[in-house]
Amino acid sequence: MGALALPSFAPAGGAVCGRTGRLINAETLRLQKRAALATAYVCLMSDWVLNNLGSHGDIIVDGPFADNPLFGPMLAALRPDDRIRVGARSGRFRVRFGWLIH
Repeated sequence: MGALALPSFAPAGGAVCGRTGRLINAETLRLQKRAALATAYVCLMSDWVLNNLGSHGDIIVDGPFADNPLFGPMLAALRPDDRIRVGARSGRFRVRFGWLIH
């Protein structure tokens, strides 16, 4: 079995409030694969939030998530009916939050 990241890593609540996040079979992963696992986890949680908000159409990714070259394509793969737009990675305009719903 591959590595898994099980929610939740946010102690303040969220999608799976009351559960403690944990990693399974991740002990031997190198840094790049751990980063990919973290990105997959964040994409899945972002997809869950967007679904629960009823979001559809254009989704703008900006801020720190735009700096991750895997986040936009992964989110687009999870949301084939939406248009994922990734903000400039080095532009002057940056928002503190990871995504904005149109």
